[in-house]
Amino acid sequence: MKIPIKIVNTAIILLSVLVIYSCSSDDKNTNGDSDNKFNTSQMLSDITSGSILPSIASFKDKAIELEESVSNFASDQSEEKLLIAQNKWKEAAKSYANIYVFNIGRPKELFMHELLFNWPTFTEAIDNSIAQNTEIIAESISTRAKGLTGIEYLLFADTGTSNADIVSLFSSTPRRTEYLTSITTNLKEKAILLSEIWNENGENYSNTFITNTETGLNGSLNMIFNGMFNVAETIKKAKLGKPAGLENTSSTNPQILQAFRSEISLDLIENNIKTIENVYFTSSGLGISDNVEFITKNSTINDRIKAQFTLIHTAINKITMPLHLAIDQQKQAVEEVYNEIKTLVVLLNNDVGSTLSIIITPTDNDGD
Repeated sequence: MKIPIKIVNTAIILLSVLVIYSCSSDDKNTNGDSDNKFNTSQMLSDITSGSILPSIASFKDKAIELEESVSNFASDQSEEKLLIAQNKWKEAAKSYANIYVFNIGRPKELFMHELLFNWPTFTEAIDNSIAQNTEIIAESISTRAKGLTGIEYLLFADTGTSNADIVSLFSSTPRRTEYLTSITTNLKEKAILLSEIWNENGENYSNTFITNTETGLNGSLNMIFNGMFNVAETIKKAKLGKPAGLENTSSTNPQILQAFRSEISLDLIENNIKTIENVYFTSSGLGISDNVEFITKNSTINDRIKAQFTLIHTAINKITMPLHLAIDQQKQAVEEVYNEIKTLVVLLNNDVGSTLSIIITPTDNDGD
């Protein structure tokens, strides 16, 4: 029996459409080879160009602007110039929160995070150094007495200190100004160094990161995922749990919050979370979510992660005062944020980590 030509042609067309659709849907997730492997290098490239490089360039710019504002304040110690420097510090700190996840590989080997924003602040070391007559050498200063943490202490002083009183501290103690300008210049230099490490015109670690598709502990996928996981874990423990009396003790301690003097502790947490979210769900190109869905062949895990980020942002919005006050005055809202972040940590570890065969490494900062 002969099959009508129209039926044959229709079948061929339908088959062609299915093949084209199948190929197009796979293009985002494959190298285009017969093995049908996930395009890890492309994902790393998209994360680098879409998140890492722009964020690090922005931080470098903010560090340069901060140094300029501090220099202007040193020349004209007025409340107006102090306020400008304080606002520039906030911008730089928030910008750094956007790159904390990327403290991996070469930058981590060089202890860049510790050099840029290691906390809690070693205020006694700062005060002692200012009180002495020895030369102030930024490179020799403890990482918890310089960088963004040391600059914050000098620009904002203790909680409740007025700007008029802060200006008086500087005008009555010239070495305070000398110390501030020294560590701010050092911060700018380290921010430029970090940019040069990643930039193609410098050390070009970007290329090393993108081409490192190993599947083990030293592979770039393992490193970037650990960067995300470790920041989430650090938020849970050091940035929220311990200060709020939700980790190891029921006593609150605002003095160990990051950036409590400038009252932007919660802003830094929120920026950290947004960076984790942006790397996971890369808006342009491939992200961690694409790798997960390629392996699982469904969106179940990604849907859970997406819903959890929404819950975290909703919980954060319920806190209506600076975090150093909220840990005592809005305990329920703070605990809700803590619990939602704790759930994210579990999801990243159990669902995503196991799916991607990630080797989890210890966090660098537990708030001790």
